[in-house]
Amino acid sequence: MQIRLVDLPDEVERAVALIAGVMTIVEDSGPRARRNGSSQVQRYLEVRLPEPVPPAPITPCRARSARHTDPGQAGPDPVDLTAWT
Repeated sequence: MQIRLVDLPDEVERAVALIAGVMTIVEDSGPRARRNGSSQVQRYLEVRLPEPVPPAPITPCRARSARHTDPGQAGPDPVDLTAWT
C-alpha cells in the first residue's frame, strides 16, 4: 500500500511514527520540499498491513451438574434482625 503525506514537517513526522506503530514501513522517501514554495513537505511511504490475528479457539466449558434438592426440605431458618433496629 502506498501513502502520500503532505503537511508541515513536524506533523508529517508524527504521522509516520503513528503509521509505523500499526503497519510495517517497507519504503520511505523521506521528507521532500513542496514545489510551490510553501513550508509544507511531502513524504511517500510504502507500507504493509499487519497479518490478521486468527481468533482464539472457543473451548466449551463443562456443564455443572444441577444440585438435586428435596422440595420438601425447608431452607435455613431466617435470621431475626429486629433486635438490631
